Amino acid sequence: MTVTILAVFFLVLMLALTYLGYRFVIRKGVSRHEAHVGQCNLCRKEFDLTRLIERSSGDSRTYRFCEPCVRSLSDELLSRN
Repeated sequence: MTVTILAVFFLVLMLALTYLGYRFVIRKGVSRHEAHVGQCNLCRKEFDLTRLIERSSGDSRTYRFCEPCVRSLSDELLSRN
């Protein structure tokens, strides 16, 4: 009987903590800074989204590249030819 009571108490406690955690995450939301910042897929540096070039691969994946990485790729391609 004691084990059942402790199990129910633990279950209620876990549900309450989960609910409070989700409320905290949802209330926090996305800041203005995070909404307008993207990461280059090559160098992993953060840039303003207006400074990144986006290319899609298939239906699901979008790649973002910064100007220095695009220049580096272009120079590498031109040096091969």
